[in-house]
Formats: sequence, structure tokens, C-alpha cells
Amino acid sequence: MDITNSALTKLSGITNPTQNVIRISIEWYDDADEEIEVASYTFAFDQIKTNDHIYDYGDFTIIIDQATMPFVKNSTIDYSNRKNFKLNNSYITF
Repeated sequence: MDITNSALTKLSGITNPTQNVIRISIEWYDDADEEIEVASYTFAFDQIKTNDHIYDYGDFTIIIDQATMPFVKNSTIDYSNRKNFKLNNSYITF
């Protein structure tokens, strides 16, 4: 999991000693209009669980569960000028 300097700075700024573990997960839902299954990524404060993949960045830790990992491996987390995070990979960018 790579992270850009802008994302590193932003994530360091929103975490604190009591909330410093961020889970990246994927949620699937059906788009009835398009008749396809759609995925979206979420970032949320959480606790480390057994079998999580753990990425320690000093001020904060990113965790990813086994089910999400195939969809985010080799990804880069970025923070854009539009004030949102982007997860750039070959699957989805949000």
C-alpha cells in the first residue's frame, strides 16, 4: 500500500492517539438501473482484528481485511484538491 505525501499529511492531521487505526474496506451493492454490482471503498476508524493486513505509518495505522485485500493490493492512497481521498488502483478510483 503506497501513500502520497498529501494523503500522509492529511491522515496524520485527522488522527490522534485514541483514533489512529483506519480501516479501508469495500462495500458491494447492486445498481438496479444499470443491472450491475458496484463497489465503493470506505475509510473508518476501527480496531485491529485477527488476520488484518497492517500498514504502520507512524502517526496512524491502516488496516485491511482479507476480503478487501485483493481489491486494494498495489494501490496508492492520495488526497486530492477536491478535499477527498482517492484510492488509485486497477479496480476502482473513488
